Amino acid sequence: MNFHYLHKQLKHVYSETPWYGEGAMTKLKSLPADIANENIGIIGYTVGRYLRHMLAWREYALGYLRGEDVPEIQLDSVHDWPEGAESLAELLLALDASQQEVLEALDQANPGDFDKKYHPDSPYTLGELMQGLIHHDIYHLGQIGLLIRLREEA
Repeated sequence: MNFHYLHKQLKHVYSETPWYGEGAMTKLKSLPADIANENIGIIGYTVGRYLRHMLAWREYALGYLRGEDVPEIQLDSVHDWPEGAESLAELLLALDASQQEVLEALDQANPGDFDKKYHPDSPYTLGELMQGLIHHDIYHLGQIGLLIRLREEA
């Protein structure tokens, strides 16, 4: 696993222009300030809920990237989908800080660790976990895009 490629992809998806459209921060910074906790559509999720979820999994991956002992996140738990009432500005600041921390940790990581399991009980390597983080962000950014579309058409 090429960690330079992961670094590049994280930057590209987050702050540049990926092939599929807008980068994460371009899309998120264009949202109205009052949208973070607005319940949009019938699914009961908010932009803020998706962002908190993304941040939870970024913290999880960051811990392993730093070589820390990280507790597993139980799917569909409060740790997987944290509650909160932060403003969009607060969530974007947290996301930006998370991005910087992940990039710095990638720069300091041992390249040989990316082909090793990130946890003895996991079938995945650290490199696959980091690739998964990129995919996870893209997936939920798409869901946020759908929420925005629903709001505009309401």
